[in-house]
Amino acid sequence: LDRDTFDLDFKHHASLGSRHDLVWGFGYRFDDSYVRPGYSISMLPPGSTSNLLSSFVQDEVRVSNSLWLTLGSKFEHNSYTGFEYEPSVRLLWSPSDRQAAWAAVSRAIRQPSLEDVAVRYNQLAFPGPNGLVSLLRVFGNPNFKSEELLAYEAGYRAQANRRISADLSAFYNVYDHLRTYELAEPFLESSPPPLHLVIPQVTMNKMHGNTYGAEVSSTLSVSSWWKVSSGYAWLK
Repeated sequence: LDRDTFDLDFKHHASLGSRHDLVWGFGYRFDDSYVRPGYSISMLPPGSTSNLLSSFVQDEVRVSNSLWLTLGSKFEHNSYTGFEYEPSVRLLWSPSDRQAAWAAVSRAIRQPSLEDVAVRYNQLAFPGPNGLVSLLRVFGNPNFKSEELLAYEAGYRAQANRRISADLSAFYNVYDHLRTYELAEPFLESSPPPLHLVIPQVTMNKMHGNTYGAEVSSTLSVSSWWKVSSGYAWLK
């Protein structure tokens, strides 16, 4: 694999009055790659170039002395799926110096990679009917979509005193357009010899799912040099 990558990033931070803390920026990535063709793994075509344009904006708004609202989004345009957006909203309530509760909703994507759209991978060869060699082969899909995530989160933090603190959080994640490998119509191939049967598996987006769970942790400062932490995480 030969790859050349060029990255350019810009970020600006500004305070707008006493209530708004604004961060924004943009980026550009140029990627040029070439995969030397081989029998087991190759790319179609072997050489490719891709461009990624991205920008983001985030505003942390102080609604009151105890309430903050953070709004933002990332925007991208890539060579595989075009325009993508990843918004998020977060609310933080801190009624005292020792308590804080928060909740958030956000969307994220995994854009296709070169492997998803262009790979040609001979995965397994085995004897077929009438002595004909069968070859299980993975094909990339130029129409592969971005994998999507919609995440819901909430949490609470309390500090009983200078020595003891505890955190509790929960989450629920919804996934869509996850990558799968789908069987396609077999076909005969004579190059390279001998004549063999190719059983194609094409990358698709036919899976979805969800994860949810909770985490709890606590910290005890026994002394200035000794801190004890404990935690438990549950994931379904």
